[in-house]
Amino acid sequence: MTRLGDILVAQGAITRDVLERFAVMPRRVRLGHALRAHTLVRGRALAHALAEKFSLTEIDLNRDPADPDLFQSQRLHHYLTHQYLPYRQSEEVLLIATPEPSHALQTMLEVTYARPIALVVVSARDFAVALARLGGTTLTRRAQLGLRRRYRHLVADRVLLRPQSVGLAVLGSGLLLLGVFFPSASWRTLLIGCNLFYFFTLAFKLQLYLQGCAAQPEKRQQAEALRMAAAAYDGPLPVYTILVPVYREGFAVLARLISHLHALDYPKEKLDIKLICEADDLATIDAIKACRPPENMDIVHVPPSHPRTKPKACNVALQQIRGEYLVIYDAEDAPAPDQLKLAITRFQQLPHQVACLQASLNYYNRDENLLTRLFAIEYSSLFNLLLPALERLQLPIPLGGTSNHMRVEALKRVGGWDAFNVTEDADLGIRLSYFGYQTRMLPSETLEEAPIHLIAWLKQRTRWVKGYIQTWLVYMRDPGALRRQLGPRAYYGFQFFIGAPALTFLLAPVFWLVFIIGAMGLLPTALPPELLGLCGVSFVGGVLSHWLFARKVIRLEGWHRMQGAMLAYPFYWVLHSFAAARALWQLITAPHYWDKTTHGLTRLFKA
Repeated sequence: MTRLGDILVAQGAITRDVLERFAVMPRRVRLGHALRAHTLVRGRALAHALAEKFSLTEIDLNRDPADPDLFQSQRLHHYLTHQYLPYRQSEEVLLIATPEPSHALQTMLEVTYARPIALVVVSARDFAVALARLGGTTLTRRAQLGLRRRYRHLVADRVLLRPQSVGLAVLGSGLLLLGVFFPSASWRTLLIGCNLFYFFTLAFKLQLYLQGCAAQPEKRQQAEALRMAAAAYDGPLPVYTILVPVYREGFAVLARLISHLHALDYPKEKLDIKLICEADDLATIDAIKACRPPENMDIVHVPPSHPRTKPKACNVALQQIRGEYLVIYDAEDAPAPDQLKLAITRFQQLPHQVACLQASLNYYNRDENLLTRLFAIEYSSLFNLLLPALERLQLPIPLGGTSNHMRVEALKRVGGWDAFNVTEDADLGIRLSYFGYQTRMLPSETLEEAPIHLIAWLKQRTRWVKGYIQTWLVYMRDPGALRRQLGPRAYYGFQFFIGAPALTFLLAPVFWLVFIIGAMGLLPTALPPELLGLCGVSFVGGVLSHWLFARKVIRLEGWHRMQGAMLAYPFYWVLHSFAAARALWQLITAPHYWDKTTHGLTRLFKA
């Protein structure tokens, strides 16, 4: 049998010189796949050569599609695993379309179908599109309902269960009655209770600050050792899947994205990159095609259905991946080129119980205006202090929306993403902990684009706060079960890190206003000096805690021109109160609405 490389040369798909140079490179996959992954041979040229090598017929699934009556939804996983699709049938033979023909595949299919089989060759991209089109309904149903079928109580399709609704109604009615019959005492008691709650959250935050600071030397040593280990590693690397959900993105954003993905220092033949698009988002699909992405980047078409969320789209793609490990990036992300190798090296150092590694996130346009500077300080506080502190204390870590690297086996075992949760990242981090898995931090950074306008920031923050409330309500459907699954310390960590922020955002302005107005003597009912002092302590404590974090991260990052932003940082958190109020309203009126963040607005991006 003629070798595939010789056929490609004879057909003019590749030069002999390029083929021979590539053939001596170390690789552990088939030649055709490797050539296609490195964009040395286009998919259709490879299909043409494979057809000649095995003396088979090549077909174009776009012009001559497969018979839909032969498609069996219950065999979808088998189709994906073995890369084949029933194409046509006659009385004598069943035609099977495949981008990877082999005698072993034909033998296996003859046993599976108990009848004569004939293979026909198709290009890999045409095969993926055809399979997604035929299996679209099945893929979508599994993406929507997969988690609900396995763990019904952990899905955010319902905002409140009946016991939760009754409990809130009873609590609200009780507070209303107390306010009517005992207005002065109720107001003072409520104010004391809220202040005490705020003190507890400040104490928890201070503990996280101290733990985050203590983790810095260890973090630097770990980062240096990990980079040395990754550089020295010369063993086989597993297939790594990259999921990138894109929606309503322009050519410039997508071209930059493809450039960043192509720059990753990882064997191209071991990358399985899925650009996930809503099937009716034709402008984005056309823009991707116009960018002419490398052959190891495939477009996943997500059929339109409710809810139109990022996690549902990722669940559709999850059923079509090849990787043993997986990472999610956003359209505007610029990950460190060595991030995948660092993740693989770190996974190999850690027990199998560690299912996820979270890389740090920050912004490449942080100096654009005051808002982006404040957002950068907040992100640095989260990824450099708060999350390392949670890791150090062995508390559940809510994931960031991007750059979370996962063992695919563990991800599937916990049910994938919740299609109805608008912060699927935070929810997944808690669910991994709920089922006994661990998340660790990865000493690598991905840069993103910060919203440069207040309205864009408010929409994004509204979705985040709404998702945190959703997540808290879901896991508090059975507090006893949650406490047993997480353990007491992690249970209370969940309460303060997931449940408390939204309530704090809503309460903080009340403390501040009561203190300021009371100090000016403008309250209709005078407060006792000790209660006014309590509100003052809350006000001062909140301001100082924000300054404390801002000062620390500015030193850690070496951002010497951020002093003005540091002074404004405590008052930046007032904006979160507006976002929290908006999130609460949306949770009632549009709980699963996904407020998309527009990318490509920064001047740096356009430069």
